[in-house]
Amino acid sequence: MPYENNFIGVGNLAKRPELKYSGSGKAYAKFTIAISKGKDDQKKTMWLDCTCFGGWAESLANNEKGHVFVKGELEQQNWEKEGQKRSKICLVCQVAWVLDPRKSEKSDYVKPEDIPVDDLSDSIPF
Repeated sequence: MPYENNFIGVGNLAKRPELKYSGSGKAYAKFTIAISKGKDDQKKTMWLDCTCFGGWAESLANNEKGHVFVKGELEQQNWEKEGQKRSKICLVCQVAWVLDPRKSEKSDYVKPEDIPVDDLSDSIPF
């Protein structure tokens, strides 16, 4: 039986994405989205840490808030802190598209159709 690791969702940017560049000069952005369900006192929110690459990272980094469509693979990260093993589930995005951009004053929003298609086929740069 084949297995599929594919996540698609829409959430709110929790804060401004952190744009960085790898040693080879490839852009990547780390960000967190909030995905909520329910209303009022029944409302539950899940926080999901995400990473995207290339043109998607550069476009996303221009935004401080907004709804974000994400698509990618879930990945478990493990570490140890003060002798305790810890883990969390993160999303490695193939697509991270801001649906209602609220950009900062010092940068321009890049439309998804303006992002070169070859950026989508790159593997993780590190």
